[in-house]
Amino acid sequence: MPTARGEPNSGHRSPETSTLNRPMEEESIAMKDRALIAPEQAEIEAGYYLDMDDATYRGLDCAHYSTLKLLPEGKALEHVREAMLHPKPSTPDMEIGSAFHVALLEEEAFPERYHVIPADMRRDKRTKAYQEQVAIANGRHILTLAEAMQIGAMVEKVKSHKRYGQLLDRDYEFESCAVAQLDAVGPALKVWAKCKLDYYAQDIGTVLDPKTCQDASKEAFARTCAQRGYHIQATLYTIIMEALGKPVNHWVWLAIEKEPPYSCAFWRCPDHIIDQTRPAVWDALERMAAAYALLRWPGYSEDIEDLDMPTWAMNQLTEGVM
Repeated sequence: MPTARGEPNSGHRSPETSTLNRPMEEESIAMKDRALIAPEQAEIEAGYYLDMDDATYRGLDCAHYSTLKLLPEGKALEHVREAMLHPKPSTPDMEIGSAFHVALLEEEAFPERYHVIPADMRRDKRTKAYQEQVAIANGRHILTLAEAMQIGAMVEKVKSHKRYGQLLDRDYEFESCAVAQLDAVGPALKVWAKCKLDYYAQDIGTVLDPKTCQDASKEAFARTCAQRGYHIQATLYTIIMEALGKPVNHWVWLAIEKEPPYSCAFWRCPDHIIDQTRPAVWDALERMAAAYALLRWPGYSEDIEDLDMPTWAMNQLTEGVM
């Protein structure tokens, strides 16, 4: 069973605090029908963990960002539960993003997690040559040479940034996990929540969240954050860490473009954005707490209700635009 830790640790320098991901193929199969277990049944206590393996983390039946964010977006609780039990497999872009995180934040672990195939080879499982590379990889994720070069160029771009040393040339913890039981509606109704942080520097209370994107400019990335709910993620993680007595004084996104010249920027999430997002996150947590308590994950309204048209649609009619 993983052990909760409370003291600062040089997580990015100590291999024993890092956890290797499961092989991509195994993970894809497992994610088709995930078996979830409550933290109490898994004998997991509320705490901050440096050594929780990926399978244990994924298997915990808790509220977490990728599913909770569906509620502020207008989805029903049954959508949340469906996403928890049957999560979508990672996309190629997500795999590149994950590999970039490791290369940047835990460089020593990269060869342990990734295998680069020769330049003239494609991912074609039908070929004997590729099957041989899979055997050599021995469970590691497979990257093409072009993908590996892309990731390397992205890392070098970040290292050239003026603020690189301020955040990354210091002790921090890589892929730490936090599990907390939150008072959704007072102490009578609680909900378990979890999060995994790519980077957490305890001494300065800072979370760094790398995000690959098409456009890292201030205006464009702000739109991306709003569209993808990154501010919801920042707020939920802050709430979980606060419940464990871990300060989050600064939430910083490292936005990096996926195409040359791989422009990047460090954008801090302002405190007022976190504060303004808290009510929506707490509302979602309250709804999930009730669903867990009642063992019921309802869909949309069960009544017959009036359906108003969007204002823009009615304005078009008024203006004679069809």
